[in-house]
Amino acid sequence: MDEQRKPMGPAPGFPQSPGYRVDMEPCPKRIRVKIGGEFIADSTNALCMLETNHLPIYYFPRAGVRMDFLVRTEHTSF
Repeated sequence: MDEQRKPMGPAPGFPQSPGYRVDMEPCPKRIRVKIGGEFIADSTNALCMLETNHLPIYYFPRAGVRMDFLVRTEHTSF
């Protein structure tokens, strides 16, 4: 196994915070987002990210999102 693919164990920071968790799981219910009277996202296949000390974050499949309501920006994330 090359150096880049070698298992490295827990993510950095976890040994110092063994109770900290980040979990991703299928959302067991229908999730909808309504803005200005319009539903812009609606799915029974969303994913839920549960992170210690944070509110849940929902990720929608693109098919469940009204892309016509979104505007592309120059902002990026990871």
